[in-house]
Amino acid sequence: MTPAQRHRERYTAQVTAAGVEALAAETERAEKARTPRPPQFAQTLAPNRERKDRLSPAQRHLLKATTPAAIVGETAPDRNLDGPAASAYDLLRAQLGEHMARLKDIKSIERKIEAKKTMLADYDDHVVAVLATAEETSRASQDEVFVELMIWRLDVGDFDLGLQMAEHVLKYGLTLPERYNRTPATLIGDLVADAAIAAKALDLDFDIDVLNRAVALTEGHDVNDIVRAKLQKGLGQQYLRRAQNTEPTADGPAGAKRAAAEAGVEHFTRAIQLHDKVGVKQDLDTLKRIVAKSDA
Repeated sequence: MTPAQRHRERYTAQVTAAGVEALAAETERAEKARTPRPPQFAQTLAPNRERKDRLSPAQRHLLKATTPAAIVGETAPDRNLDGPAASAYDLLRAQLGEHMARLKDIKSIERKIEAKKTMLADYDDHVVAVLATAEETSRASQDEVFVELMIWRLDVGDFDLGLQMAEHVLKYGLTLPERYNRTPATLIGDLVADAAIAAKALDLDFDIDVLNRAVALTEGHDVNDIVRAKLQKGLGQQYLRRAQNTEPTADGPAGAKRAAAEAGVEHFTRAIQLHDKVGVKQDLDTLKRIVAKSDA
């Protein structure tokens, strides 16, 4: 069992029936007062240096028990919190604002990634509570903290939990902070595609299942054709690696080398259809030669 799976199993058990009832009641109030408006993420996450870096156990428990949710729609309704629930969420946003301020001061991309990995652990309770509540109630509301954490998960390469969070964002219509200036599906696809293409540049394998999950999740959503082309490029590159690293006499299913090459041809061809300057034509020719050689 992976650490992410252990987190989900442990925290799902902590979401009580009372918490779910509170979420349902909060949702009814949110829907009555629903007035869609874009989230002002940059303002709401202003650093508050008087807050502690970590929430107390009591605050975490309160946050888990009062995470609001809403009926599914094209765009999730805004959060509508009062009293202790609002205070708990404000603490969480203040903590994220503090962390974002720290990240802004770090110049090295590698150091930022390492810092994010450390910071992410502080938000596990909130993330798992949101996912568990949505599973229990089929509801969710806007949550700029959750959305930012999804992006961080994908940034650091935690695609298991990151794509689970992405599924939640797309299913319930959560929106991105305004500074991203694109649709959630476009950003999700772009982050996965960039990671896959970067792996290929370093002559590393990248999990084909992750790419396929990203393609499936973003299917039917408004995604820039260039991003879709990059996802297909990432898939084609991994099948190219598989074809090049599979010997005709190697153990395994017969025709594995040809099958990988044919799959790569399909993905590269689709990438060119989506964006003819995606940069796969040379690799496509390589795969076509592998297929032709297997026919000889």
